[in-house]
Amino acid sequence: MKKAIIDIGSNTVRLVIYQLMNNQYKQIITQKKTVGLVHYIEDNQLMPDGLKCLTETLCEFKILLENLKVQKSYYFATEALRSILNQKDIINHLSQELNIQIDILSCQEEGLFDYYGMKQSIDFKAGVLIDIGGGSSEVVHFNQNGIIQNQSFPLGSLSLYKEHVKGGIVPTTKELNQIHDHVKKELKDIDVSHYSKHAIGIGGTLRACILVARTVLKKNNIQDTLTKEEIDYLINQLTQNSRKTTQIILRIKPDRIHTLIPGLIILKELIQNLSIQDLTIAYTGLREGYFIKKTE
Repeated sequence: MKKAIIDIGSNTVRLVIYQLMNNQYKQIITQKKTVGLVHYIEDNQLMPDGLKCLTETLCEFKILLENLKVQKSYYFATEALRSILNQKDIINHLSQELNIQIDILSCQEEGLFDYYGMKQSIDFKAGVLIDIGGGSSEVVHFNQNGIIQNQSFPLGSLSLYKEHVKGGIVPTTKELNQIHDHVKKELKDIDVSHYSKHAIGIGGTLRACILVARTVLKKNNIQDTLTKEEIDYLINQLTQNSRKTTQIILRIKPDRIHTLIPGLIILKELIQNLSIQDLTIAYTGLREGYFIKKTE
């Protein structure tokens, strides 16, 4: 039996297909299309061009699912569709055109599924989970009994880029200062009553962070953990607005050239606010957590 999830994000739409093997679902196919929905949002509404792009992408995925005889598919969206004013119109259009139902996750649900997914690859008894997405960031404190605090902020690597970077690919010094100020303002009311020095990071921005760190820090033996000092050094090097910075990101993670630096600024402020000492990357997260809960 095959099942699939389709994750509609602010930057990408991802398809993951699972097959039941030995009484467990195993991932067999994954595809991604960069749609950049956040670029089609104006006055807090998804514009017709954005809806057309999303419809075409979902139609392609649906045809693939039908050809592969996938028996059950789950569609969900996060900040990309969560906050727009014409959400109901978008959902109704996709339902009528493609006969699909899209589950719009609340901020709390997103943090919850992040946690369930993270637990599939990381066995920390306690810590703070950080998910820096394209349109929002989730911060989830947990201990051995489960989630103890679940916070969400309207800070995303792609949305920050869209709002503040006007003329180029990487932010200028002035734009970097604007991004810093924006992030600090949004995080001024973050609840810091729960302390954990160990953070677990999920999502594409933080996975890219590890890859780039190996070159910038000249430490090929970096596995999945960075110290606060290493992260600070990495961010300082990448925000020099130099040609070298651009070349490093383009060589290692070209699809993150415009979003990595805004995402790392979010990370820097979270680490400072939460007194985090190190960050370990998990390679499972929201999609895995959502799929687990849907197939229990």
